[in-house]
Amino acid sequence: MKHPSIAALIFAGIALSSAPAFADGNFYAGLSASVNQVGDYSFNNGSGGTTRDAEFDAGFGGAARIGYDFGAVRADLEFGYSDVDIDSVSGSAAASGNVDLYTLMLNGYYDFEIGDSGFAPYINLGVGAAGADGDIAFLSGDGAQQTKEFGDVAPAGQSGLGF
Repeated sequence: MKHPSIAALIFAGIALSSAPAFADGNFYAGLSASVNQVGDYSFNNGSGGTTRDAEFDAGFGGAARIGYDFGAVRADLEFGYSDVDIDSVSGSAAASGNVDLYTLMLNGYYDFEIGDSGFAPYINLGVGAAGADGDIAFLSGDGAQQTKEFGDVAPAGQSGLGF
């Protein structure tokens, strides 16, 4: 990959809480927390044409949403943020830096109400945008300090199942 792309920074999150935290009539608001793992990122820093791979530590993030419940169908606007730190860079004895990940999504949900049990499995689809902004610092083979800064925004989508 010649230039940074958000596609290289797709992250998977495990939501710790995603139920609406506040509801007033049909409007609702919610918060969620997540543990995220970013995939490896390959880059060329322009130093001799060497391609390097950055690996990341697990990061933490969260999201806030506001929405409207139409009954079996819900819709919400969600803003998410996550921060991950650099774990290592191939061919380097020392590496540091971090990446900030942002999402803005419009989500739709279909709830499968099961009687009066309060148990309601759902499916969801979302569309929006994801952005990444970060920097990677590392030592090159000759001991020189190298830095790679990047930022990008791209279309994004999500789908899920829950209850």
